[in-house]
Amino acid sequence: MNYPNFRTKISAKYKVKIIGWPIDVPLVSPRDITDPSKLDTLYDAWRSGSAYWSTMDKQEYKRFIQQLDNDKAAGLQIEIPRKGRSDIGGTHQKATAKHSRENDTEEPPAKCKRTSLSTSKTAVIVPEEDQDENNDDEENVEGENMEEENVEEEDEGEDELDE
Repeated sequence: MNYPNFRTKISAKYKVKIIGWPIDVPLVSPRDITDPSKLDTLYDAWRSGSAYWSTMDKQEYKRFIQQLDNDKAAGLQIEIPRKGRSDIGGTHQKATAKHSRENDTEEPPAKCKRTSLSTSKTAVIVPEEDQDENNDDEENVEGENMEEENVEEEDEGEDELDE
């Protein structure tokens, strides 16, 4: 949560407030509270329910925004600016290529080819000779199965005649 800018970044933006924050505890992050008794007081307030979040109604929100404007007009600092980037204002050097090119053109270097550790996903190519042998074997197996079915049907037919 943005404790230093709580009024502008949280309360004004989301129209919420904290009710019951202990008076003797400053509105800072709990990790920044060094006094254990104050930290216990804050913890007990949230734990017991005496400190809680509440939404502002329209009139309350208007008064809150008016108070922010009055504080700003009075010259009070209502928002602490964020810390700037450490590299702001410095010069940035372009990355240089690892290998110097013979042709000094403005083309970007070619991408590296990806190498894969896994096996290839292409289909296995079976020579025609092997396919013919495999087809003959399949036809023989199918033929044997059909012959077995015919023999079983004939046996059933003979059983019905005997009865």
